[in-house]
Amino acid sequence: MKKLILILLIVVIYFPASAFNARGGELSYRCVGGMMYEFEIRIWCDSLDPSDSICFYFGDNTNTMLAGSAAVSQISVAGILPPNYSNVQEVVWRITHNYPGQGSYFHYVACIDRVSGITNIPNSSTTNIFLGSQFIIDPAIGCNSAPSNMNVSYMFFPLMSQSNTYALNYFDLDGDSLSYSFIACVEPGYNFPDFSGGGNLIMNPATGQFSWNSPAVQGIYNVVIRVEEWKSFSNNTVISIGFHEQEIQFIVDAANGIEQQVAQISVSLFPNPAIDNISFLVNGIDPSEIIITDQFGREVHRHKSIGETRFEISVADLADGMYFYQYIENSERKSSGKFIVKH
Repeated sequence: MKKLILILLIVVIYFPASAFNARGGELSYRCVGGMMYEFEIRIWCDSLDPSDSICFYFGDNTNTMLAGSAAVSQISVAGILPPNYSNVQEVVWRITHNYPGQGSYFHYVACIDRVSGITNIPNSSTTNIFLGSQFIIDPAIGCNSAPSNMNVSYMFFPLMSQSNTYALNYFDLDGDSLSYSFIACVEPGYNFPDFSGGGNLIMNPATGQFSWNSPAVQGIYNVVIRVEEWKSFSNNTVISIGFHEQEIQFIVDAANGIEQQVAQISVSLFPNPAIDNISFLVNGIDPSEIIITDQFGREVHRHKSIGETRFEISVADLADGMYFYQYIENSERKSSGKFIVKH
């Protein structure tokens, strides 16, 4: 913990602050091949200026700055949040790096200031989201990638004095076992949400299901979730081969309730698994698009519509495997999900 606080102090001293007003985010990675890895930084924030920048450290004594203008994606997520969070947007950066050799590498991203008023982080607007990940480059482990997050959400709205349960939904392409845990945000004076807000914050380490039961104090609370990978070998040994982190935000507000929940766009698709074609049914009426990506986040198809409630997409040229879709309407992500292609 002391080492991480020292790292953050160095970041604050040597790099300029930006004005993201960030609420949460995630750092993940994938092996491109050999010693080459691609990192993805995904942030939910209230604002982003093209001149804003984030600091990325590769873990081999090298680092870089990524400008806001270098983001590969910037979309509103207002469509999946209560109406009074219409300014929240998702910003994504990707960067590749070639490592010098075998070893264990710890990487992290910083210089992303948080939104003000977080109850369990003193003076939160002067602090930075700190997201870390770690992997081992070793022929015995192979070309390993972080698991894919299939339900990307970093903001949750638990109801006061009630049981509030959520579930992480990760898929590991390499077939490794996963475990989940809450860890503290690296800030002086930090308290876990239930210490400041009452009730019980619980994580199931095996399934990723978590809950905040009976929060009692209104406020905004942040906590980090670590997703760790475990590999089994033929000699019955099991070792940790890497982890990555996401920071999430709970907003406990007596006004949050059924009357404030945003109406969700309905998207259904069939057949699943798909062989040659897949059909989407939507109840939206505005101009929209479906974006399909593979397990590595690479876009493989984009379909734009002008109000159709049903359209068909060919998957004949896609390799067998799992794919993810996002339904975007009026530049806002309204729904997302996954499907399988099996020829």
